[in-house]
Amino acid sequence: MTSASVSWEEADIAVIGAGAAGLMAAIAAAASQPSRRVTLFDTRQKIGAKILISGGTRCNVTNVKVSASDYEGAAPHFIRHVLAAFTPDQTRQFFERIGVPLVLEPTGKYFPTTHSGKTVLEALLKETNRLGIFLKTGIRVAEAKKEGEWFSLIEGAGKSFFRCHRLILATGGLSYPETGSDGTGYRIAQALGHTLTQTVPALTPLTTDDKDWQSLSGITLEAGLSFFKGGRKKKEVQDSFLFTHFGFSGPAALDISRHYALCPPEEKPEIFAS
Repeated sequence: MTSASVSWEEADIAVIGAGAAGLMAAIAAAASQPSRRVTLFDTRQKIGAKILISGGTRCNVTNVKVSASDYEGAAPHFIRHVLAAFTPDQTRQFFERIGVPLVLEPTGKYFPTTHSGKTVLEALLKETNRLGIFLKTGIRVAEAKKEGEWFSLIEGAGKSFFRCHRLILATGGLSYPETGSDGTGYRIAQALGHTLTQTVPALTPLTTDDKDWQSLSGITLEAGLSFFKGGRKKKEVQDSFLFTHFGFSGPAALDISRHYALCPPEEKPEIFAS
């Protein structure tokens, strides 16, 4: 697989995006068929930025129990199929097999015993290397074209530099451009004929111009939040709530933010403490 006779300029499968999803996709593809040539691309030289900051830098990898109702979205049946294909038990077993022992916290979340996202990233990279996956960093894939049985990958300068039989997009959305999630994947997918649903900020802090809240910055408490649309309550959450220098964060604020973002101003969206 890594012999001189094999050109790095083509592969059976290419994965664009070497974050958590891209690393897992490449590992699964290579592990299921050892003779398969898999190449992983990422724009950044140092990959895994969101792995390193997730879970307050401790990177919780799964929960004891995960169900479709834990996810906010319009297609719960899709989530059920995804969760059935790779269960929390399988996730835990995978990470322990690649050298990440886990600890279960009272919240039901599994964290690496080191309480460091670096442990998770290093283990994923070690497994990537063990499977002979080619990792190419500092390369921005700007476009992909389907040409017969091949996908051609194109750099920002418009030059085709790589081809593959199968292509996996794991670029992230438009959530955190500094980590590489800058919306490029949306454009590639649309150019290949996929449709794109409306996107809005989700799992995001709530901001306020009221300066009085700044004196409480750093304080965390258990709180209930209710979202109202047109005077009617549509969603209620109960979880940890954090005051910040710019507004409010923590799981309660993050979970309810998407409902506010999706609601047009004419429907009078409001959030109250409940």
